Amino acid sequence: MHCRVMLVVLALSFAQGSVAAQATAADWLARMVDSHRTLNYRGVVTYKIDDQLNSFKVSHSVRGGREYEALEMLEGGESEVIREGHDVNCVHPGPELLRLLVVNPSDARSLQQLYSLSVGDNLTVAGRDAVAMRIEPRDVYRLGYRLALDRETGLLLRSEIINKNDKVLERFEYVVLDLSAGDGEQGDANAKRVAHSRSADDSNSSPRDWQLSWLPPGFTPLRGADQQSISYTDGLAVFSVFIEPLAPDQPFSADSHLRRGASVSYSTVLKQHGKLVSVVGEVPMLTARQVARSVTWGAP
Repeated sequence: MHCRVMLVVLALSFAQGSVAAQATAADWLARMVDSHRTLNYRGVVTYKIDDQLNSFKVSHSVRGGREYEALEMLEGGESEVIREGHDVNCVHPGPELLRLLVVNPSDARSLQQLYSLSVGDNLTVAGRDAVAMRIEPRDVYRLGYRLALDRETGLLLRSEIINKNDKVLERFEYVVLDLSAGDGEQGDANAKRVAHSRSADDSNSSPRDWQLSWLPPGFTPLRGADQQSISYTDGLAVFSVFIEPLAPDQPFSADSHLRRGASVSYSTVLKQHGKLVSVVGEVPMLTARQVARSVTWGAP
């Protein structure tokens, strides 16, 4: 799956007990984003997509105002440092498993125009007191979420992505969590490392000669667009549009689609332009299809 965006939201401080119980869903969402970026933690998580279940060791630390994240698959022992050296205040793409959710940079409460946010019962996840949260889309163009947030820190302990029939498409959950992990966590010396350096503008300055004639309400483009691709987010969901040249003998005569967990891919051929359009993201197939078929060329 492609890049995601994790953006800093104003951190809110809550006391336990009655004050915590009175916090709104938007408050808890803001706490979740801040804790994911600023806490030191490590643990073991399970990640289920369809019928496939994998376990990972995850660690996150902040050193000198910069983030370091590591991910190790327990089945097979393959280890890699997914991300290191990010400024905690920067806008950047994040890896699939460690990102978990995207949050709008301006205000988590603006999501309530697109989703119904509600706080539910108390839970216990990984031996920690948690608060249940439900995020339901207000239209058919996006998926829903069921979350469990750590009551003390707001850290996301469990995430389920669900469709309109309440079927769980993907599930992430901590089974072991250590919030006392210090900032000396360095990860495997043999791990694959991906460093990040900020630039004034990560996007390609070349203007695109194609555009979308339709977007679901609330979706806006992310940075980094070029002639071949552009990504959009509504603050939670993300999808990307890819444009490829169509070879004369390419055997694409009809639209094609694929689903894996919450992720879908929908492709359509635009023979008159000699292009193959693909939309990939964590959205309903309906959304991916309508976006793919809305690509046009020429002036908007």
